[in-house]
Amino acid sequence: MYAQLSLWRRVLECEIFQGFEFRSKHDGGGGGAAAQGRRVGFVWRSVAAMASSSAVERPVTDLKDLMKGKDTRAAALVASAAYPTNETLSIALENKESNPTEAIALLREILNHPSSTSEVLRIKEQAISSLAEILSQEKKAEELRSLLTDLRPYFSLVPKAKTAKIVRGIIDAVAKIPGTSELQIALCREMVEWTRSEKRMFLRQRVEARLAALLMDSNEYAEALSLLTNLVREVRRLDDKLLLVDIDLLECKLHFSLRNLPKAKAALTAARTAANAIYVPPAQQGTIDLQSGILHAEEKDYKTGFSYFFEAFEAFNALDDPRAVFSLKYMLLCKIMTNQADDVGSLISSKAGLEYTGQSVAIPFFRLSMLKKKKKKKKKTFFLLQCCLL
Repeated sequence: MYAQLSLWRRVLECEIFQGFEFRSKHDGGGGGAAAQGRRVGFVWRSVAAMASSSAVERPVTDLKDLMKGKDTRAAALVASAAYPTNETLSIALENKESNPTEAIALLREILNHPSSTSEVLRIKEQAISSLAEILSQEKKAEELRSLLTDLRPYFSLVPKAKTAKIVRGIIDAVAKIPGTSELQIALCREMVEWTRSEKRMFLRQRVEARLAALLMDSNEYAEALSLLTNLVREVRRLDDKLLLVDIDLLECKLHFSLRNLPKAKAALTAARTAANAIYVPPAQQGTIDLQSGILHAEEKDYKTGFSYFFEAFEAFNALDDPRAVFSLKYMLLCKIMTNQADDVGSLISSKAGLEYTGQSVAIPFFRLSMLKKKKKKKKKTFFLLQCCLL
């Protein structure tokens, strides 16, 4: 059956391309275009009849019944043989929960269609995002990696900014799968090499920043520092403020992990200077405040650190960011270090604090009670306390 179906697919494609040629030779298309459309519709109905014997008398656009039948793979082939439409994409999205395998097959058929018109490129872009989401839910990291390689011919047909958006979206989809740190690093290295060969500097800089963050999380500090040093020098020449803020924050975190506080403070100052010149998203501003609070608390300036942690907590809490709970814990640590037990209780019982009460947030209460009972002096540094409680 699949051999016959493939034959009909080729016939249909020939009919479609002949129709385009016919309309190009006659201005306006007129009745010739309509006659050609009827011929294409006849072939389409024949293909649908071969795919499902119960679909002979049904309209050619009614693909939902084919998907409900036993031969769903044939339905996917039938759908992809024609010009990709929004209906084909909607069918794949409707089946991503009930039958993700067939939805993936249908989306891949859309991406493999040879047409490159503006409408098809738009549909393919939606298919790429949907396919990346399904593969991420199914935890198929290797298929996401191969998808990024297979899409390189498509990237030559779309604007560079859209390419950057798709690449970062697929890398983010891989990051949602647990235990893929090594794969993410390998994927970023591959994309850096490809962007160098294609001379896509805008995308390369952002992928390198992502690679540096992954290397830092993997404790490969030397390579991450070397990568960030070259990247900071290059981005400062281009005066890309938003990317410079991200890179300076990464450099600050890296130096803080290496316990080099002077360089960490210098990198944070550079990040704040760049952020003051542009609009910074709330999540990014919260990251800057969180890192500022950590450095101030490490220097035993707990009151200033608490104010920064409070600003970060409000930003993350408004965005439902999981880092809000870490900001709250840092606030509690500052109160513990200043022996302000009453303020700790009021923080937990506040409207925002009640959302995060639980075992992880109750640990500072235990530490606080131990410090009060034993009446110890503040011998432990903030860094040791945060290692114990965070």
